[in-house]
Amino acid sequence: SPSMDDPKQVEATFSEKTLLFMDELPFAFDPDTYFPKEKFSFTREDLDLPQEAKVICCGNSFVVKANEAFLSLLVRLLTKDPQAYLILMPLSGDQNVFLYHLYRAFLKEKVGLDRLRFIQPSSREKQYALLGLADLYLDCFPYSGANSLFDPLWCGVPVLCLQSEHKMRFRQGSAILQDMGLDLFVALRLEELEEKALSFLKAPPKEALGPKRVLSSSAFDGRAAKKIAQLLESL
Repeated sequence: SPSMDDPKQVEATFSEKTLLFMDELPFAFDPDTYFPKEKFSFTREDLDLPQEAKVICCGNSFVVKANEAFLSLLVRLLTKDPQAYLILMPLSGDQNVFLYHLYRAFLKEKVGLDRLRFIQPSSREKQYALLGLADLYLDCFPYSGANSLFDPLWCGVPVLCLQSEHKMRFRQGSAILQDMGLDLFVALRLEELEEKALSFLKAPPKEALGPKRVLSSSAFDGRAAKKIAQLLESL
């Protein structure tokens, strides 16, 4: 696929003329207002999870993003790692339709529903507390996350993202991770994503995560917002 930073190669996919005017992420966040100030904590006992459980979490918009391939991957991970459990935290979408397809995937592979925790957090603080229990955060594909990737990284949780087709909406997740030097967390193929997920559950990567790593992202230093403002002022 063509490089996203080469306008001439990208033009074949767009009807508009393409320009490259920034190397930074096209996002702008205020960390003082985005990340919760108060801390809340859960224990594994609170969720009736074994101490040896390996917890996989997904983003809170997965209900509207998840497809059959993604659900199949989740179930395969639970099948291949008998200590793996899944925590889902929906905040939007038709949960009944999603649950129907999720339960079908569990039943098809004969995975017990006791390895699923379906929790709707009542606050951002509780959402972060649930993320803090995770051993791995799996990003949806092909519609990758943006805000939702910063959340687990802030909590110190490793993230895995599939760099999908050559469309910005499918590749923003991998761009966010690569911007922070977290290339290890990006997979180029579905098979590689599954292999990395099982490997991370067995032996967590030693990458330094948490607030300091997140704030190293160009999404939080104002560079992108400043360039967009300058562009708009020049029009």
